[in-house]
Amino acid sequence: MANAALELTGSSVLSIPELINVARDGLIRIPHFQRSFVWDALDVRRLFDSIYRGFPIGTVILWRKEAPASEVDFGPIHFAAPAATDSLWAVDGQQRIISLFGALASEWKGVDPRFEVYFDLSTARFINPQRGVVPARAIPVREALETRKLAAWTRLHGDDLELNDFDVADRLVGVLRDYRISTYV
Repeated sequence: MANAALELTGSSVLSIPELINVARDGLIRIPHFQRSFVWDALDVRRLFDSIYRGFPIGTVILWRKEAPASEVDFGPIHFAAPAATDSLWAVDGQQRIISLFGALASEWKGVDPRFEVYFDLSTARFINPQRGVVPARAIPVREALETRKLAAWTRLHGDDLELNDFDVADRLVGVLRDYRISTYV
C-alpha cells in the first residue's frame, strides 16, 4: 500500500499525490450503497479553491475490506482493479476523491468536462474552459501535480507568461503536493 499509515486503523493524513496513487492502484473502491457522483464543475473548482487557500476539506472515511478483482467506478471513470485483501472502501468522501482523481490523474484527461480544471495564473482562480477556450496563462491542474510536468508546461507556454506567473505556478505545485487530507480508516 502506498502509505504505511493506511495499513493501520485510526486517524491518518494523505497527501494528494498519495491519494491519487492509491486510487490509481485500484485500492480505493466505492461501495454500491453510495449515491452516484453528483458534483458539477463548480463543486470541483470549489474543492481546488479550498485546497489552494489551505482550508480543511473534511475527513475522508475509509473502510478496509477485501475486494475482488472488478471494475472500479469513479463516476464517469471506469477501470479494472485487481483483487486486494486491503482495499479501502469510501464511506465518506467519495465526491472529493473522485473529483481529485478525475482532475489530477493524467490518464483520464478529457473523460468528463467537470474534471477539466485550470488555474488562471493571472487571477489565481480555478476555471473550466469556456466554449473550449482556455486563457493562455491558465495551467491545467493535472500538469501542476508534479514539478517535472509543470516545467514542461512552462517551457511550452513561456512566451505567454509573465515573470510573476512562474512563482504563482510554483506555489500551486507546492500546495497540491503538500496539502494533507484528514483520513480515518
